[in-house]
Amino acid sequence: MAAGKRFDDTARRIRESRRGVLSGTAGLVLAGALSALPGRSVEAAKKKGKKNKKPQGPDLKSAYTCAPSDATDSVEGSSLSRYAQSFTATRGGTLREIRVLINKAVDSGDYEVQLVRMAGIVPSNGAFDVIAAATIPDANVPTGNATLVAKFAATRLVQRTKYAVVVSRFGSEMAIPVPFSGDPCEGMMAIATAGDAFANLDPARDMTVSVLVD
Repeated sequence: MAAGKRFDDTARRIRESRRGVLSGTAGLVLAGALSALPGRSVEAAKKKGKKNKKPQGPDLKSAYTCAPSDATDSVEGSSLSRYAQSFTATRGGTLREIRVLINKAVDSGDYEVQLVRMAGIVPSNGAFDVIAAATIPDANVPTGNATLVAKFAATRLVQRTKYAVVVSRFGSEMAIPVPFSGDPCEGMMAIATAGDAFANLDPARDMTVSVLVD
């Protein structure tokens, strides 16, 4: 009997020891699972935040800016006139925007803004020298003084290279506000009629132009 009792006591202690081990192991597993949950939640929140974050546009930089402060005069031509401002790119990069100040008459007609190569001291009038072009609908331009904003995507500008910005209006007149006197900017304003060659104007005349790259 004594031997049987000792055997029963030993078996009971083994069962209790196993229950303790299992209980402790389960507690560790549960604690580990609970401690892991906040980490997954934070990571999910980070991913959600990244997913919902709106992409930002390119950081634009000036490759040329001419902004006369006293544009109290204007240059006017016919509906066939094309106006140009030559410039030297102060930095290279991908062309993104060209902004040009114009004066819109009440007539209707879309606008075209071009980047062209130079032909000596004047802008080229050849179609093969048009590097980039963008059309701005007439409906997007208010009457009177307004800034045309032409968007571009892939054209590369080379630093210290001379170019010209050309603006025209399809079938309608427009005027270009210019300073009354002085020579405020590098480059010169030029004008052409239809397919004629460009001719530079008085050095006191400059268009209000910005050329932006990234």
